[in-house]
Parts: sequence; C-alpha cells; structure tokens
Amino acid sequence: MKNSLFMFTHDYPMNKGDVAFISSEVNSLCDSFDEVRLLCLAKSDGVMITAPQNCSIEFLEPGGKIKRFLDIIISKVFWSNLGLFYEEIRDLKISGKEKLVNILTAFRFYLRAINICNRVKHINSKDESFSLIYSFWSDAEVLASIMMWPEVPICARAHGYDLYEERTPTLYQPFKKVIDRRASHIFFISQQGKEYYLKKYFTGGACGYTVSYLGTQGYKTTPNLVKIAETFEILSISAVIPLKRVDMIVEALCLVNHKTNIHWTHIGNGEDFNKVKNKAEKKLHGNVSFSLLGHMKHEDVIKYLNQKDFHVLINTSTSEGLPVSMMEALSYSIPIIGTDVGGVSEIVDASDGILLSHNASEIEYAHAIDKLCALDQTSYLALRRGAFEKWNQHFNASENYRAFVDKMRSLAKS
Repeated sequence: MKNSLFMFTHDYPMNKGDVAFISSEVNSLCDSFDEVRLLCLAKSDGVMITAPQNCSIEFLEPGGKIKRFLDIIISKVFWSNLGLFYEEIRDLKISGKEKLVNILTAFRFYLRAINICNRVKHINSKDESFSLIYSFWSDAEVLASIMMWPEVPICARAHGYDLYEERTPTLYQPFKKVIDRRASHIFFISQQGKEYYLKKYFTGGACGYTVSYLGTQGYKTTPNLVKIAETFEILSISAVIPLKRVDMIVEALCLVNHKTNIHWTHIGNGEDFNKVKNKAEKKLHGNVSFSLLGHMKHEDVIKYLNQKDFHVLINTSTSEGLPVSMMEALSYSIPIIGTDVGGVSEIVDASDGILLSHNASEIEYAHAIDKLCALDQTSYLALRRGAFEKWNQHFNASENYRAFVDKMRSLAKS
C-alpha cells in the first residue's frame, strides 16, 4: 500500500505566513511519505515557493459567501455531523449571555469545518486512501478531518492562537474536547503548551501527546562570535500589531542609560506600523537610531541576517507559542531578551539571553539592554556561544524533524 499523507496548511506554498516555519517540515514529510496531498486554506494568488515533486497542492478557494453558505447548509456532511455540534454544546459549563456567545462561536467554527469538507469532496480526495491526516494548525480543518476520515489516524500541531483561550476575543477555543476524544495525536511546539492543553482540554481518550519543537535550518556551523562594537545593534522581528507591543521597544530605548550608540532594526508590518514609525521618529534621537524595514520574505530575512550582525533580538509580545524568530536568532548566535509567556522560557534563559517577567515594563527592557551593553567582551561572547548551542541542541531542524517524521510514520495506517 502506498504510504500517503493528506496535509492541511494555512498559507504554504504561498510565500507568506506559515511558509517561514513549515517549509522544512514539508520537505521532511515528503522525503518520508510516498505521496503528500496538501490542501492550502489560502487563496492561490501571489508568489508561491516550489514544493517537493511528490507534493500535490490544492487551494481552498473561498468563492461567494452566499453560495458557500448554501452549499454548507444543503450538504449531507452538515446534517450527518450535527451530533458533534451538540456534543460541543454539552461540554460548555457556562450559562447566560456568555454561553450564547460561545454557541455562536462554535457554530461558526462548525460551518468552517463543513466548508473544508465540501472542498475536499470537490477535489475528490475523500475517495482516496490515505495513511495519515495531518494539520499543521489545530483549527477547523482538524474537525473537518474527523468528519471526513473517521477510520484514518488524524494528528495536528498546536501552537498559540489555536491553543490558548486568552488569544481569542471570547476566551473560548471551540471543539477542543470533541477533537481530543477522536484525534490520534497532538504535537505541541512547547512543553508549556502541552501542559496548558492537558489542563484545559484533556478528556482521557486514546489521543497521544508529544512535545515536538519546530526548528530552523541554520546557516552557521559554529558560533558567530561578534563582539560588541561601537554601535550596539538591536533586532526585532514580528508583526506590528497590538499583541506584539512593538511600540514598547521605542519606549524602552528612550529609557536606556548606557551611552553606547544604539541602532534598532525591526522586520515586520501590520496595523500599528505607522503608529510605531511616528513614535520612533518623534522620540528616538541622539545616540539611538532606527530602521523599520516592514515586511520581508523569509528568504530575504535570511539573506539580511547573513549580511548584517546583530547583538540582541528583542521580543515584547504579550503571548507566544515558541517563536521561530527566536530560533533563527539563536542559529546566528544572537542572544535574546524576551518575556516569560507561552514557551519562551524553554528557549530563553541566562545561558543565551535575559528572560523578563510576563508583564515586563519598558524600564525592565531598558535595564536589560543596559545590562548587555555593559558586559565585557568575554561575558558577551559566552552568551553568543550559549545561543548557538541552545539552537544546535534543541531547535536544529535537521534533528527535530527527523524525530517528528519518525513519530508520524509510526502513526500512519499500514
């Protein structure tokens, strides 16, 4: 029997979004499965990267809202799986207006899953025989998989937005227990994420759980021992949205006491970009300069990191899974300043940077920058060695995806 995998992504192979940290995983899976059938939930517009030869790709083209809704309502899968929706409602342990809001949220989630089922049926994938179903995100496509392939092992990854209740407007993650009762395996990108999941959603079923760190390829084979120079180079990489609090970096730089010249570079765009840009132009001057580069393709980020040396990566987010940007930084021997949210404590400690409290203020970030600027060269270079070793031991894609693929193959139906 052909060893075949059906996989869901949100953006891959479009050159945006999850492509930055899923490409290596897809390549590893394609090396280990005879065939990978991939359904991308994004539009097929824009630039695509080249996928492996044995990876065939379809797209969930959205179409008109009215037609899509009608197709959902009249579809057999909508009516035949209403029991799953009722089961989700029974799991809700709240009442009143909050319960009504959550019921509506669950129903929208259910409709999304049905829409995915309809698309899978349209591309005739339901009639094919797959060894394993895998979703890179723990979202509506996992529920759709349960509806479509009840006899095939189903597994998914859980990250941040698709795991933590605090990341949602309603503080509610629909269908997590329904999925837990039926999925074969959940992979977590951090130990903290696994512990959170087991506390919130564990049902005692047959589902298995594994911490499987993501990883980056790495472009250095030894530590990059860049000394602190005349200008202290700070890097941040993230979307510029409220969750990421990039404006806090501006405030922190205003409070730094060390007289070293500082240059801050930010890579990423978002709804708050102009707000941050205006604040930086107004407040940063003297010995502090900045470059806001906006969005860059992943391959361009790598080229940039190969061309320019940075002394620290700063992350100010209020919530994280376990940032791939931190893994990339460590592979270039760049120490990190980050907050103790999500799985960040699993990648940042005293050996490779400074871990701040989950609600760290601007002054705490300023003190952390001051501390690094004041280090002697020996101490600073030790941090850079620690950064590279942390990456090599825990976030090296070659090692991490080998173990991940081995586990996936053991789950596949023979």
